[in-house]
Amino acid sequence: MLQSAFFHSDAGFLFTKINQMIQNHRAVSGAAFPSSYVAGALVWMLSTLRWEKKLGYLMLPIAAGIIPASVYLGLHDAINPLFGIIWGFVCYFTGVAILKKRGEIS
Repeated sequence: MLQSAFFHSDAGFLFTKINQMIQNHRAVSGAAFPSSYVAGALVWMLSTLRWEKKLGYLMLPIAAGIIPASVYLGLHDAINPLFGIIWGFVCYFTGVAILKKRGEIS
């Protein structure tokens, strides 16, 4: 009963079909696009570089290491972390713009 609440078929929708086509023709199974933990690590690193420089420099090799590690360990295709980087920059700068507009940072 609960399973039907969480799992449903989206058959017939354009983006579902495109996603299924990509998922069926890739080298790594179970990978997410874009890499959310690459994006998250980038946002985390950029935030610490902005507000706590010393901690940011400590986080730099950790965040940078997540990118090749995710591909090497087979968690992602090579394109997923690249788009994760793009998504991370978009999220970071969007967040900074919102905070500036609200007057919370200068």
